[in-house]
Amino acid sequence: MKERTPRQMIVEKALNKLGFQTELEVLFPPFQADIVCYELGNGGVIFEIDGEEHRKRRDNKRDEFIMNKYGITRIIRVPNEIVDEGSEKLEKYLKEQIQLGE
Repeated sequence: MKERTPRQMIVEKALNKLGFQTELEVLFPPFQADIVCYELGNGGVIFEIDGEEHRKRRDNKRDEFIMNKYGITRIIRVPNEIVDEGSEKLEKYLKEQIQLGE
């Protein structure tokens, strides 16, 4: 298991502030998700904090595998830049992605 990153903890805190319970570093063998919120969607929603190390084509295959095998409803990618811009912008981004009303 990877160690939690500061960005993961920031996103987790923002999701908790929005009223969602989360789990960090959840295994979906052979993959691992940054953050999972099981109360969103029918099977849960994964939040991936994405930096430069992510490769779109590989990530798409990984996402499809996890969604099909584990019943995850959706995977939301949170760019590092959004996390780094501060809690207000991060919460706005998360609300938009989750489609929560203001």
